[in-house]
Amino acid sequence: MSSTGGIGLTSKGGDGKEASLMTGHRRLGHPAFKTVIVLAEGMADSMVITDLPAKIPGLAACVACVAAKSAHLPHKEGCERADKQL
Repeated sequence: MSSTGGIGLTSKGGDGKEASLMTGHRRLGHPAFKTVIVLAEGMADSMVITDLPAKIPGLAACVACVAAKSAHLPHKEGCERADKQL
């Protein structure tokens, strides 16, 4: 939180109010990009998005979100049953 009571999004050295859409997405815990935009448009008074795109990016815009939502494939290799005891 910044000293004004709002959400500080800028990297160090900034005033804590302005940030890019991707920075806001990362700092708020990777919510949907639309959520970050809605917060900046009125719900968070001190939050300003500096590079608001004409089209909201999809999931593929954030590598961390893609990795977190990917499913692991089962490991079928090496699953052999013993045919004798010990």
